[in-house]
Amino acid sequence: LRRNLQSIGGNLIVRNGNPLEVIPQLARELQVKEVAWSEVPGYYECSQSEKLKKMLLREVPYRCNVYTTCSLTLVHPNDLPKDQFTWERLARPKEKRKKRKSKPNSDTAIPLEIINGNEFSSTITN
Repeated sequence: LRRNLQSIGGNLIVRNGNPLEVIPQLARELQVKEVAWSEVPGYYECSQSEKLKKMLLREVPYRCNVYTTCSLTLVHPNDLPKDQFTWERLARPKEKRKKRKSKPNSDTAIPLEIINGNEFSSTITN
């Protein structure tokens, strides 16, 4: 692949390691003016992408422009979980977690014993 790219004026650089360390180092080393990547949906992936953007845009003495895109071919953004708890639960389904107390819905009967100092023995629904 490297030879093919070099034959048309390009090159291939392969690095291994933490992208939050490797990419800024490579950008400084090559003195690039911009860095671009495709973002992947996922809590961890989005978090890493945001950290990398901040590092590249604010790093002193070397800064560069950042361009990102999100190419979703099989996932619709509205189908993705909206909160961190759900992402973590889906990413590690076998991990045990404390159960969250659910809020009563509008059909749940709630016993009322005292309201404003008055005692009630009945239940009402929301």
